[in-house]
Amino acid sequence: MFPRPMGHCLSLSRSLYGRYRLAPKTEQDRSRRIRTVTVTIIATFACIFLSALPAAAETDIVHFGEKIRVQEGETVKDVVCFLCSVDVEGEVQGDIVVFGGNLHLKGSANGDVVVFAGSVNMSEDATVNHDLVVFGGTLKSATNSSVHGSHVIFPIFIFLPIILAFIAIFAVIYALIRLIFFRNRPAYPPRP
Repeated sequence: MFPRPMGHCLSLSRSLYGRYRLAPKTEQDRSRRIRTVTVTIIATFACIFLSALPAAAETDIVHFGEKIRVQEGETVKDVVCFLCSVDVEGEVQGDIVVFGGNLHLKGSANGDVVVFAGSVNMSEDATVNHDLVVFGGTLKSATNSSVHGSHVIFPIFIFLPIILAFIAIFAVIYALIRLIFFRNRPAYPPRP
């Protein structure tokens, strides 16, 4: 026997505020629906967390909120950092990606370097063998440091109108949702 779809156990019922909503017909259907929603949420989070595992290969460093330091004489493949800073004194064979933090480069990076919402500080003899991109930050480089590819720097004031536009869009969406769903709400406590 095939399992029946979830729609068979729901019925329209009138809520406290006069709106219609879907409600389970029996307690067994309610527990089945709760179980299904719980399993779906757990499976979604498991997929999200397990998808990050291939990024953490043997010589890759991926951190969230924790400072990354590549010691002098140490060689790693890729460095990815979210909401933290990176200090590189050794060699990075791949790319360096920093989101919401600063990069202090004293060694070499053989791949691309991308920093979003942070600054890059290149000391003497620091080398980037490909491209260097800084979004919303600054680049401070010493005289002997070098970037063999192109380097692009976007200061924060370029992104300010974009950020303000997103905030305005979210504020309008929030106001519309409040207006549509909560306009007929009775005063609390309800009248007898």
